[in-house]
Amino acid sequence: MLLCCYKCGVRIVPGANSFIVRIIVISNFDGIIEPQNNKDLKTLLREIEEEVKGLPEDLIEEEIFKEREFLLCPRCKEIFLANPFSKELDDLEPPESIPPP
Repeated sequence: MLLCCYKCGVRIVPGANSFIVRIIVISNFDGIIEPQNNKDLKTLLREIEEEVKGLPEDLIEEEIFKEREFLLCPRCKEIFLANPFSKELDDLEPPESIPPP
């Protein structure tokens, strides 16, 4: 089985270090439901049921929970962990090489 880094595409040879990045996204329901035009909770739930009626279950589930996994080489793992959301880093550049552990 040929393994490659998801980010840079480098081949990961058997026995070499590689890393699995698991990302789990879960809906953050804070428990507050804003009243909508003086509707009671039962009416609101019925309306939600109507909205999702006929939609595939996996599509509905993805709105609440989604999990992904990516295989990374050591260099891409370090770059990812240094800045997982690719935010501006005030002109900082990642190092050209990462010393072995």
